[in-house]
Amino acid sequence: MTLVSFMKWDINSLKEKEVTLKNEILKCSDANRLKYLKLELENIYFLLDQYYNKKRVYDVMLESVISKENISKKVAFFERILPALTDKMVILDYRKHLPRYLFDFRKFDNEKIVDLTLEFFRQFSQEAYECLNEIVKFKHLNFGEMNTVINGFSSYLPSFNSSYINVACNKYFKDISCLAHEMGHIQISMNENAATYNNMVYSGLVEVYPYFIELMFLDYLKTTKYYKSAFNAEAQFYENLSVTYEYNVGKFLKCGSIKYMNDKYVNSSDEFTSSDLAGRFISQILAYYFKYLYRNGSSEILKFVDALKKGNEYDYFYTLNLDDILLAFNEEVNFYYKDLNNKGKILKKVL
Repeated sequence: MTLVSFMKWDINSLKEKEVTLKNEILKCSDANRLKYLKLELENIYFLLDQYYNKKRVYDVMLESVISKENISKKVAFFERILPALTDKMVILDYRKHLPRYLFDFRKFDNEKIVDLTLEFFRQFSQEAYECLNEIVKFKHLNFGEMNTVINGFSSYLPSFNSSYINVACNKYFKDISCLAHEMGHIQISMNENAATYNNMVYSGLVEVYPYFIELMFLDYLKTTKYYKSAFNAEAQFYENLSVTYEYNVGKFLKCGSIKYMNDKYVNSSDEFTSSDLAGRFISQILAYYFKYLYRNGSSEILKFVDALKKGNEYDYFYTLNLDDILLAFNEEVNFYYKDLNNKGKILKKVL
């Protein structure tokens, strides 16, 4: 049993990093390096704000780091892919089968969530397993509700090769994969320089690998005594996917792309939410595609991660066949229900 006796980060070590970065910024004469140091300092400010539950609008981007060209590439990608995806949504039939009421609302304590995630990574990736062990050891992992609208977040500080994770959960089944998801972000960030890391963070497809990891974790959980919670959590995943498509994708197609260009990506804006979640929808579909390939012996997901690190993720996507992606998604849905039936009837009937 891993001892997770803390509920908050080691705030003193975070403050020490803040002081170190401020000194580096004062001494830095390289304009390119300076902008990344400032962004890293902003990330530390964000972590401190979350720790102290400060309520302020936080602009996660610096205009000097993310150019209009980068934003234009993302918007052009959305504008090209989302209409094509919408035209083919008839292929997706998963919404017909979604259960509306589930039982087994098991609660998980923090230690159990960490232990299950560690065991998954011990089998899946030794590097990620060792990284999560260090995050736990040095108290870079926080559990509890924080000043954020998302279930979790992670920050990587390239100057220190150091990662921080927050899991803001209520310990129910729908939250158990949050830590695995955030570790997916950390796994592809480890040992990367500031430029590569920030290009990945602000990509429209940054969520693909974390969603892939989240789904793989749930598949692992289905082999344990917590299989009911795993099926329930994945059903919630499908439900969220449906809501994201029906509301956020449609909203982006109507108005998001134009406003998105003028908003400078401030995360308190409505357009940010619409655009961001439209990208998450594509990322979720892709995650299922790569999971399908992985189950069938392909490591294509690693080629995608390599493209993401090089800034070629959109070009990579354009090489894929949209019909193949959606059909693979349907295959994964069928696999879910087949696996579910093999485990027995664990769902409440809809009355």
